[in-house]
Amino acid sequence: MQDENIKAPRQIERRTIVKGAAWAAPVIAAAVAAPARAASGDTELDISVNAECYGLSIAGIGITLPRWEITSTGGQIPVGTTFILESANLAKVQLGGLGTGIAVNVLSPTQARVTIQSPTNSFTASVSGLLGVFIASTFTLRLESLPQGYVDTNPANNADSARLTGVGGVGVVIGRCTEL
Repeated sequence: MQDENIKAPRQIERRTIVKGAAWAAPVIAAAVAAPARAASGDTELDISVNAECYGLSIAGIGITLPRWEITSTGGQIPVGTTFILESANLAKVQLGGLGTGIAVNVLSPTQARVTIQSPTNSFTASVSGLLGVFIASTFTLRLESLPQGYVDTNPANNADSARLTGVGGVGVVIGRCTEL
């Protein structure tokens, strides 16, 4: 006697397979399109460089100089991170406001490298004085590189500029900064 409860193997219809594949395609596409940095295990940071002018000026007379606020979202700015400060008149200004754990290496009369030597969430770099006479110059600070294992998630906001018009000399300093 045959057992009536035993069922024959179920046939899978072609339509079922096609529907399953259609639902799986977007999931597979999303997985393939995931950013490479997420798979790499790199620490994601958003380094932001913002220029501003500081100082005192009354009716256009006085001194206002450029400075940059550098901040990080997602973690501290790691040791070995470098920034480049560029200007045609870099040799005619003093840099200041860097604090401890930050080194400056003048590369040329138009470029200086700022290197992070201790982890930090933020720091300020500024032009703190004029050493010579010049008409006008744009100063730009930009992120140069992060150490291996770190990635900047928003490169569009890691450089900023300010324009400085000024005269410095024997006891007289007049400078006017303009944010760009």
